Amino acid sequence: MNKNKRIDFEPIKIKIKDRKLFADVAFAIDSPFFIRRAKQIREKLNISEPFRKKDCYLWIAKNLIKKKGKKFVKEIYEEIDNIRFEMNLTVNYECVFLKAVFGCDIEDLDYESTYLINFQDPPAYICYSRPKSELYAIVLTPQTQEKDVEKLYKKYKETIAKSLRKEEIFDNFDFGKGKLKRTRKWYWIRYGDVLNGKLKKPKTYPKTLEEWWVKCPLNKIGETHKTDRELKKCPYCSITDWNIMETLVPIYKKRLKNPEG
Repeated sequence: MNKNKRIDFEPIKIKIKDRKLFADVAFAIDSPFFIRRAKQIREKLNISEPFRKKDCYLWIAKNLIKKKGKKFVKEIYEEIDNIRFEMNLTVNYECVFLKAVFGCDIEDLDYESTYLINFQDPPAYICYSRPKSELYAIVLTPQTQEKDVEKLYKKYKETIAKSLRKEEIFDNFDFGKGKLKRTRKWYWIRYGDVLNGKLKKPKTYPKTLEEWWVKCPLNKIGETHKTDRELKKCPYCSITDWNIMETLVPIYKKRLKNPEG
């Protein structure tokens, strides 16, 4: 890869179907804090373009372990995990952060808020993750009843409510998934050049709307919608007032995980 090529960060493609899980991931990897740190790692590894569907684990094995050694790779993993740790996010974000640093698409199985663990064959992070108190488990036995699980879950919520992690874990976003994905795209149009150091100030909302219209396939080839009905169905041209952007984008921006305040 060209060492002199500018390394721009792009919105990572999130292919997660569940709206809440999609929001969890978006609010983490769209954070200016995460993007700044991820760009530093990309520069160190001379990565100038996102991997998308490329296997980052295979690339690490071929290009880092063989050429730079396991110690170097361990340091990179630790650097990525430090970002998660500083953002006060739990270990279930581990795969998300690794793939996002390399610009890989985030798939459904890359992030789960709840999962089963067999303690006879526990995952490595049970022993090595930090802080050790970030994960709780409800141990199920053949004698467990649903009411037992509900009782312990209530106790868990009472316990975690005393922690500073409450906002991170019980975060909500009251948009439908379609509106959430659209607002994320508006955020990137408005702030993308700021995040990549090309502009000092975000684009104006009228300019953001103008660039949104340009994304319409018909506008790209210099044509227009033939009927009002067709126009109203277009996700781009049907937005005729930038006030909706001015309302929703700040809400999205406020939800981004930023340990620096």
